[in-house]
Amino acid sequence: MNNINLGDSIGIIGSSIINLDLIAFLHNHGFKVGLYEDTKSTEMNKYVDYYNVSSLNDLDELKRFVHKSDFVIYNSENLDSDFIKQNAKFIQGNNVLDFIQDRIVAKTFFEQLNINTAPYVTVLNIEDLENGIKQIGFPAILKPIQKSTVNGDELILRSPNDLVYAKGILKSGTFILESYLDDKKDYSIIVSKGLNGFQISPVINNYYDNPNEISATLSVNESIETIEELQDIARKLATNVDYLGPFMISMYIGSNKVIYLDQISILLNSSIHLFKDIVFENYLRGILGNKLIPYQINNDKKTLYNFSLDNCENAFKIVMQDTDSRVKFYQDKRFNIGGYVIKTN
Repeated sequence: MNNINLGDSIGIIGSSIINLDLIAFLHNHGFKVGLYEDTKSTEMNKYVDYYNVSSLNDLDELKRFVHKSDFVIYNSENLDSDFIKQNAKFIQGNNVLDFIQDRIVAKTFFEQLNINTAPYVTVLNIEDLENGIKQIGFPAILKPIQKSTVNGDELILRSPNDLVYAKGILKSGTFILESYLDDKKDYSIIVSKGLNGFQISPVINNYYDNPNEISATLSVNESIETIEELQDIARKLATNVDYLGPFMISMYIGSNKVIYLDQISILLNSSIHLFKDIVFENYLRGILGNKLIPYQINNDKKTLYNFSLDNCENAFKIVMQDTDSRVKFYQDKRFNIGGYVIKTN
């Protein structure tokens, strides 16, 4: 059990859309909160007890921030794994970053657990890409093996004419070429893992109103067997992933009805608000070694609609029409999602 006490300071490293809610939750439970970001915010420093802005590669500045904190959590996937390993104040551990930061390591790990992922080949140059297309076929997606690659460029290839666009990004590192499905359904499950067990959320059905805004619902139009299979994958990963805290499992189903695991991420999206504060409650309970709260949802028709700052007017219209909806605006304008509405009818 972590020896965390009332009044201790918890430092958060990383910029995230959930930071405001996490900071408020920790403050409400009697903790001091610090924040270390690599992008200066005009808002976030108002809500924390101490604030640092510097690169995630600035180890000296990171050490000073860690020294100010009694305990540290991170919600960045670009933090150096060895730095975490060398600092006992980090709560979550570092092993999860090994396969989050490297797609080949992730593929190998998932294969060892007998979990389906999309067929892929490794690509070093244009010749590898051309040979890979012969195996994978079109459409396909080109992804950098190291997620920290500059710009993290991904490229969808739909025909031989698209290969010319790949020449530029292949210069930035090693890639994988992965089969791509246009006609797919995206699902996710949140795993809350503590010192003494884990809880998984209901299946979340994710969909996109536009490329930058994800909406989500707990209504899933799949068979009971498929839902159970999605949950079984989540349980298997919850058991085998060495991590303390919440993480999100992303999966998708194609027209062939096969479930593919896309990725595991510690970067939670705004769909966590479908569960109010259960995610944060279990975060705190988990690091204290206390019993976690089950994800019990009374209304499976609850739906979350995200909106950007330039269409907030639509959100007010939704709220005014429906007394059983609630609205929340994010106050940090760096994020392309400005807020959300949750409808429960």
